[in-house]
Amino acid sequence: MTRLQTLLSYSTCAATVWSGALAPATLRVWADKVTDPLLAADARDVLEALAAVPACLLSLLAMAVPTLTAVLAAGAYTRSLLSST
Repeated sequence: MTRLQTLLSYSTCAATVWSGALAPATLRVWADKVTDPLLAADARDVLEALAAVPACLLSLLAMAVPTLTAVLAAGAYTRSLLSST
């Protein structure tokens, strides 16, 4: 995931082209592994790189809100995992 984050950070074109496939997959990984500090952090970094590209932001938000709502409703988190590092 670190390489994906690096690529997306350097290439807004790649982020725009691949966001439709990367965003849902990364959100699933994050939601499934929110209690795993390493995987959750890597997934968060990829999502942050996508969110930094204006062309990706609205679709990412549309996908992220239901995912975040489901994680919070399930209680599968700790306060420290949801705070920014």
